[in-house]
Amino acid sequence: MNSIAKEVGIETVISEAKPEQKAEKVKELQAEGRTVAMVGDGINDSPALVAADVGMAIGAGTDIAIEATRHCSNEEQLRGCHNRH
Repeated sequence: MNSIAKEVGIETVISEAKPEQKAEKVKELQAEGRTVAMVGDGINDSPALVAADVGMAIGAGTDIAIEATRHCSNEEQLRGCHNRH
């Protein structure tokens, strides 16, 4: 993940965070004036996906994660995703 982030200019990558830490970390980074993207695939990612400036559900993420995002990652999800927010 870090090598991909570097390629596209992402300065900070946080992975393996506990569910309760995810939304808290998003808000902390935003308070520092940063624009935050969150990528997730499960129900425990939903609060952070909603809080992030850009939320992306990956793979076949749970319905709640997909509903919480502004961006989806596969063709089937894209059909209903673009008008959600």
